[in-house]
Amino acid sequence: MQRLLYITPVNKNLVGIWKKIKMQVNYFEKKKISVDILDVKRDTNHRILNAILKRIPYVGIHRWSINFEDIKNTDYVYIRYEKSDYQFVKSLKTIKETNPKIKVLVEIPTYPYDNEGQISISNILIILKDRRNRRKMYKYVDRIITFSDDQFIFGIPTIRVSNAVNTQNITPKKIITSSMAINVIAVANFAFWHGYDRFIKGLYNYYNSDNRNKESIILHLVGIGNELEHYKSLVSKYKLEKKVIFYGKMEGRELDEIYDKCDIGLDALGRHRSKVYYNSTLKGKEYGAKGLPIISGVRTELDNHEDFKYYLRVPAEDSPIDMIKVIHFYNEIYNSIESKEEIINNIRNYTESNFDVNVVWEKVVNFLKNK
Repeated sequence: MQRLLYITPVNKNLVGIWKKIKMQVNYFEKKKISVDILDVKRDTNHRILNAILKRIPYVGIHRWSINFEDIKNTDYVYIRYEKSDYQFVKSLKTIKETNPKIKVLVEIPTYPYDNEGQISISNILIILKDRRNRRKMYKYVDRIITFSDDQFIFGIPTIRVSNAVNTQNITPKKIITSSMAINVIAVANFAFWHGYDRFIKGLYNYYNSDNRNKESIILHLVGIGNELEHYKSLVSKYKLEKKVIFYGKMEGRELDEIYDKCDIGLDALGRHRSKVYYNSTLKGKEYGAKGLPIISGVRTELDNHEDFKYYLRVPAEDSPIDMIKVIHFYNEIYNSIESKEEIINNIRNYTESNFDVNVVWEKVVNFLKNK
């Protein structure tokens, strides 16, 4: 059996990302590739020192406990990318020198990523350090795994894939007919680029317009994150407490129950804020597996799927979301000749056919096994 070393710096408290990693590992093993996971431990005893060191140009703080003797008997290395520094590039070089035949893949979760975080003088130093070192990766990396539409990244050919889900592990939403409102759900670890302030401001404009006999629209926000307090302050400012519901972090059956009452899944609305204009989102695929229509503020694969009518893309800008368009989107779907059960099944089946891990990840395995 072939061997793959999977290197990841992801904190295990990030349950959603670890679920994705385990899904990828399971698929590799299903294809007769034995996987060893190297969980890159963070040095929590020297946080202040590390915060300084990672901003110094020629200092690296990656601490990979790689047994390079084992690398001689390893066929593939798969790295979930964080950022580049001197130590990262040096480790790549040592891997290739130890086993010239080994294939090295690097997954970049979001690209471009330079504007992913809030800009500060401190973060600029990290960005400059990364830019300096990532230019050398092409010498040692065979392919970049990307969820963007870029053919080359850092001069390295890419394997362009969609974010994938294991559809069989996600239960379709149940049909609840008691609500007279349009219920929209957003599940996230809220960051500035999620842009859900646009939807909140759109609700304010809608409820303060002159339209009579308004449809009721309710936004269900599930999650935590840096933007949560900002969203709460907007809801308080606009007196939308009955129209925006905060749940905090939810998982399992509790989360399923919120999904069951909702009609539309809300994907990221502010990716343009981080200079990302195409993105294959994992959350969008999860909405699809649930059987929910999707609203997105960034171009995704679904923009190219003209036969998929359960998708609405709104402009990549900071204007409030137009609730009239949301209502029209809802009515086109739910007031059609299709039953709710048919709608859920159609969306779910489409997701399984196009974005299931068994469909998406085959491209990666084919590259690995192609001599």
